[in-house]
Amino acid sequence: IQRLNKKIETIEGENLQNFQLVETLEESLNDTEKNLQIARQELQVLQHEKLDLVNQVKNLKSQLEDATIQFERTRSSVQQEKAAIEAVLDKERRAKQSAERAKLLLESQMEQLMAKGRSKFMC
Repeated sequence: IQRLNKKIETIEGENLQNFQLVETLEESLNDTEKNLQIARQELQVLQHEKLDLVNQVKNLKSQLEDATIQFERTRSSVQQEKAAIEAVLDKERRAKQSAERAKLLLESQMEQLMAKGRSKFMC
């Protein structure tokens, strides 16, 4: 009987230790589940933020592409305007040079006429 009582005490002690171990494991499991729940919530928040950032990047790329297209159009337009202005300036420059030559020719002819007129009066 004493051996059985001792065996019962030993088994009850082991049972108490096992019960305490189960309680500790359950507490640890509960803590782990809470941490997992928090981690899942944080993951959801991060995934939502990632989606927002991906959308922002897409929008920015689209805006950049639009701005690049607009820039290229503007640059092309400016180059065309520059070429047109340069052509007009060149035409005006040639007209001015032609007018200068005509003026010099007229002045020369006027001087010749005046010289002839003076020589007629001198006679």
